Amino acid sequence: MNLAVKQLKFPSFFYSKAINGAGFWVLMLALGVLFCSSSRAEVRLGAYDIPSLLQANGKGSYDKVMAYIERNFRYNWRYNVYSAEELDRLFAEQEIDCIFPADRNFYGATGALQSDYFNLARVYIYTKPQHDVLVGVESLKGKRVGARKGVTYGPEVEGARLGLIYSRTIEQNVLKLVNDRLDAFIAYVPDALFAFKGLNMESLNHDPNEPLLTIEDGFLCHDNGNSRRFIRRLNVALGYIKGDGMLRRMVGKRYLNP
Repeated sequence: MNLAVKQLKFPSFFYSKAINGAGFWVLMLALGVLFCSSSRAEVRLGAYDIPSLLQANGKGSYDKVMAYIERNFRYNWRYNVYSAEELDRLFAEQEIDCIFPADRNFYGATGALQSDYFNLARVYIYTKPQHDVLVGVESLKGKRVGARKGVTYGPEVEGARLGLIYSRTIEQNVLKLVNDRLDAFIAYVPDALFAFKGLNMESLNHDPNEPLLTIEDGFLCHDNGNSRRFIRRLNVALGYIKGDGMLRRMVGKRYLNP
């Protein structure tokens, strides 16, 4: 990384032979603080690769929110986009300070910091029309349950050992359900709503008042100085753009009301 160093103008007494010892050390201390603060490590951020939300090309909804905050609040935050497996590994090994989007309760993380949320995400259980509505993890046991590959569903679902049957897309799970290759599938909203619309069909059988889980999409961070400073600044910015409606406008149709 190339660093451009500006020429420093020192006061005239610095060049005087009459400078006393105390003044010299005060000046050295001030310069030390200046250079240490300028070279302080930035917070290390990582994001899950989620189509239309967080993308390597920076064109996802959350990418645009972060870019807006950086531009208008003059922050210089950078993050890389990773697969779920890779990002989870990096966070567990503390090679990354913060991951996004994540929920402390969803991850069961202890001693971690959580930012304010950008948006909500909910997971529902879908079954065929005229079939029983399923609610809760226990209702899925012993059934053929579809899920989307590369997506995590939290410790409760993953700890239930449901033997999930994975597909690459929600649309594939819909077709498997219709063709009796699944008894049910689980999917995130609003993603599922876009899938149903793309298939030109109504939403499948589910209980809208009983999500399998609800997640607050924020930054989950290890507790350290860089993370605390990052979350403090981010929360201030989020407060402003939530208050004036800008966040909702940028997230668009994916925004879920609390």
